[in-house]
Amino acid sequence: MSRAPIRTCVACKRKAEKAGLLRVSRDAEGRVSVGMGGRGAYVCANDACVRAAVRKKLAARPLRIASSSVDWKRLEADLLAELHSDTNGQG
Repeated sequence: MSRAPIRTCVACKRKAEKAGLLRVSRDAEGRVSVGMGGRGAYVCANDACVRAAVRKKLAARPLRIASSSVDWKRLEADLLAELHSDTNGQG
């Protein structure tokens, strides 16, 4: 019996199953996006963690990218859209 992968939220440091978190990733060209392949960081699927991760630019270090190279407003919008689309799909 295999266990579900556990990941840590970059904002609150809570450990949770990978499936319950939002994934931020960086591709080989350095573009940051939500849920794609490449180097990843995880954020709890709630508004507070998403906003904290963006406000404090917490995904930059695990993605190994300069925080100045990320469009944080776009990333926040993408994460919140992903969060609310998942929430709407479950209910």
